[in-house]
Order: sequence, then C-alpha cells, then structure tokens
Amino acid sequence: MLKPKLVKPGLMSTRKSKRAYDRDYYLSHKEDFRNNGIRSVLRRKMKVLAHYGEVCACCGESWPVFLTMDHIDGGGNAHRKASIGAKVIYRWLVKNNYPPGFQVLCANCNLAKHQKKVCPHQSTTGRNAHAPKSILAHDNRLAFGGSSLPEDASSGA
Repeated sequence: MLKPKLVKPGLMSTRKSKRAYDRDYYLSHKEDFRNNGIRSVLRRKMKVLAHYGEVCACCGESWPVFLTMDHIDGGGNAHRKASIGAKVIYRWLVKNNYPPGFQVLCANCNLAKHQKKVCPHQSTTGRNAHAPKSILAHDNRLAFGGSSLPEDASSGA
C-alpha cells in the first residue's frame, strides 16, 4: 500500500491522485492532444515525402493527402506485423535513416498494386483497356449525349 508523501498543501500526494489529475487534464484538453498528434504525424509524413519524392512514382499525383509509402518489392503487411505496427511507418522510416526499398505512391496506385500486383498505369495502354464493354458503352452514352458511339453523335438528320 502506498503511503502519502509529506508534501506542501495543495500538491498531489499519491499516485492515485496524480492519475486522476492527469486523466482530468487530458479530458479537459482532449482536442489539443488530438491536434498536436495530427500535426506531428503530418510533419513527419512531409519529411519522409520530401526524402523519397513528393509525387506518385506511377501516375504523378502530388497532393500530399493522397500520397502513401509503398514497399517496392512488396512485404509491407509482413513488415508492419513483424516490427512497426500499422500507423508508425513514417516514424520508422525517419528513425532508420530513410532505408532503400520504399517509394511514394498515391492511394489508388498503392491499392491497385496490392490487389493486382502491378498498377494499371504500368500494365495497360489506355484508361479503359480492361473495362467491360457494358461499362464502356455507358461511358460513351454519357459523354456523347445519350448515343452509344461517337459516330452516332456526328451523324445527323
């Protein structure tokens, strides 16, 4: 059992009261703690992006909010599980002096690479190269005023 320390009046005398004070302080300043954490993560992310390049290596996207870090040779899931956790990749990269084997990808290219093993920007010749014909017909009808092919839009009465 903890004995209270002899302290000046008004100061905390036990660990229990210190924990209660800390909890109350956190709860009354929760938004400040949250904002400081977000700013810290964003600063670290910008530092990492500046080192590895500030654009998507595949499509050239440059808005930082869309950019993520990618393991070039795969293995990101195993890396996170084994050593760093899911949310601290930027801290790990800074702490390990920006190791090779990483690249900047936008969220779309990163997800496509994860699902298809290669980004569509690198595997197709055009935007709709692998789209089903029904989707292409729908796109054409929207783009050309309801007709299914561009030639129909130019032919007239």
